[in-house]
Amino acid sequence: MSPSARLGEKVLGVRSRLGKMAAGAIGIWFTVGVSLVFVTAWILAESNLWSQGSRVPVLLDLLVLIGFAGSWLGYYLIMRYVLADEPLAVVMERAAGLRSGVLRGSIELGRELPGGVSRLLANEAASRVLGTLGKFSSGGLTGDLGKQIQFWTRRGLNTLMALTLLLVILGVANPSRSSRALGSLSSPLKTMRDPVLARIVVTPGSIEVLRGSDVQVTVQAPGRQSVTLGWQAAGDIARSELLDLLEDRATYVFQGVGATIDYQVHAEDGGESEPYRITPIDPLFISELMVGVTYPPHTGFAPDEYRGDPPPLRLPHPISPSLSYSPARTLSSPRRPSTFLPPRAGSWVVAFITRSTSGFEIAMSLAT
Repeated sequence: MSPSARLGEKVLGVRSRLGKMAAGAIGIWFTVGVSLVFVTAWILAESNLWSQGSRVPVLLDLLVLIGFAGSWLGYYLIMRYVLADEPLAVVMERAAGLRSGVLRGSIELGRELPGGVSRLLANEAASRVLGTLGKFSSGGLTGDLGKQIQFWTRRGLNTLMALTLLLVILGVANPSRSSRALGSLSSPLKTMRDPVLARIVVTPGSIEVLRGSDVQVTVQAPGRQSVTLGWQAAGDIARSELLDLLEDRATYVFQGVGATIDYQVHAEDGGESEPYRITPIDPLFISELMVGVTYPPHTGFAPDEYRGDPPPLRLPHPISPSLSYSPARTLSSPRRPSTFLPPRAGSWVVAFITRSTSGFEIAMSLAT
């Protein structure tokens, strides 16, 4: 093998040594960056930035990918430009104590011999340079560039050791938080999906109330910041109100309900409640009541008739008062009793009950 070829192998060995050192330093600092991402994820794991639907885990993963691509690009640029023949020859010349340009000239002559230059003289020059470089190992010829790489490698290792110890402490201190952070980083797209929120619960829903009463509507919408309550009263325009939720709950009061109100709750995520209706009713569900009393012939009393709200009556026994009424709405029984027959003397109550469970009733006392 010619001296020029052996000199080329020597330079290639130094370049390979510096390339491995640079790759190691880049790999260590990339690992430092990944560790910083883990620490950041652990810090954010208990905040709203890490809740379902958050894009922060995806951004952190993108930073890792960008760091990985940047590491490869940095390594390529170092091998392409920093460790090219000219800058590498300068590093080796300084490390071996050679005059500037001697090694570079020998390398160029070994690749292409100009016209008029003797091959013998070129090999002799390469042999002299190779003899000087042969006194040093590949590591000894890395020079100041090698020292700089080693400096950043040591600094990266110290930083990585500190971050590794910190991650171990954080993992032991709060394993569930660490698991949540790691899970979101490993499945960022799953975390980025919008959360499936619980359904909206509205109370009291559809209800019948006394006309003129106030009705308080309570909305429970877990996982939401606000909801919109929309309603329309009979004969009025549609209205809405934005309700801010406190601990997933909000209330609204319909004051003095005098007409039927249809209402529904909507959320920004598209969730909505069922439509409900508030129906006002009159306290007296009997629009007209008439009590007729026909006395026995031996009393000599003329028949009596009471309309509206009858007074307390004391009647002789036996007697058969007749009751006639017109209901304002449907009663619980389709039967309409027309005659009340007390089986014995005493106080009696006649009551009318609606279908509603709200318990509206009107009573008439008959004392016999």
